[in-house]
Amino acid sequence: MKISKKITSLLSIGILSLPWTQSFANEATSIDKIASPVSVEQLTEQLQSAGVESIYNRTRTVISDSYIDNYNVEDNNTVMVHNNGNPLPTDMFEKKQGNELFAVLITDEDGVQTPTYYFSNSKVLMDDTLEEIVEDLSSQSNENKGARVVGSNYVSRNYKWDFYRKLATGSTIQQGSLATRVTFERIHSNANVDYKKSSVWDITARSEVKCRSSERINNTFVRLDAGSGSQKLLDFAPETSSQSLFTASLDSLFSPTSWTIEAGGYTTKELVSSLSNRYGRWEFKARPGFQTSWVTKPGVRVANSTGSLYLKYSQTLDLNYSDHGTGVVGITVPDR
Repeated sequence: MKISKKITSLLSIGILSLPWTQSFANEATSIDKIASPVSVEQLTEQLQSAGVESIYNRTRTVISDSYIDNYNVEDNNTVMVHNNGNPLPTDMFEKKQGNELFAVLITDEDGVQTPTYYFSNSKVLMDDTLEEIVEDLSSQSNENKGARVVGSNYVSRNYKWDFYRKLATGSTIQQGSLATRVTFERIHSNANVDYKKSSVWDITARSEVKCRSSERINNTFVRLDAGSGSQKLLDFAPETSSQSLFTASLDSLFSPTSWTIEAGGYTTKELVSSLSNRYGRWEFKARPGFQTSWVTKPGVRVANSTGSLYLKYSQTLDLNYSDHGTGVVGITVPDR
């Protein structure tokens, strides 16, 4: 299955009205567009038209990182695990905050499988989210190629949230979207940390927030926790900064890992992160004017002495009409 075939098939039946060149976090939904639930027929039709193998979770298998990691997708194919538009059972949430997991898209590119998890605070899968899932078949393919290899020193996982608000009329509109890529890079496999043989990982969470019907972003809060007692938080970044372009760096104990942050729309405030309590926390606050989208990228350096690496990720969005949050999502990566 080639991406070009998916695009041709979809365009020929006129399913999508969104452009094909960007991921969903770059797509603006009209302020007066009303979201509606997806029917089973609509779901099946769009997946078949896109050349996607539909995996209906009929036995209600609990969806976990290990389940998805071990799912075998044929070369250059794509599958979508779903529950006919209803929430999937999962053990990924430590705190749901009104969210549900609705689908997992697993794309194979030349033997490398990349998962994207789709969450929403709605009760059923909405048409906006289905459009974005199918859209990702073209826009995410090249971006994800080679991004995740289980058991290697580099792991990447994609997460997407659609946030909805109910109007006084009873209709539902999409307030905003969030797309996050969490990357794990193992910089040492057998380091001595506090007299324990440990793996050392640099972890970043690149997030793009986008307004939909909401007019502006006020601020966002991100927290990254080293979630296991066998782990030690060594460093966090960035520090507080009002600059619009600056460098963040993780440099405790070992060679630094640095990246550039373009913060034209916001200021960065580190919120009393704690090495002893194993978390980093930040506030990204809008600069004057109407900020409708931005990209943030905080990170942590973590040592792990036993078992799998476990990260807890959470983000809260303060939009001008309502607040939304991801809940607390646990991410497990095979390690020791």
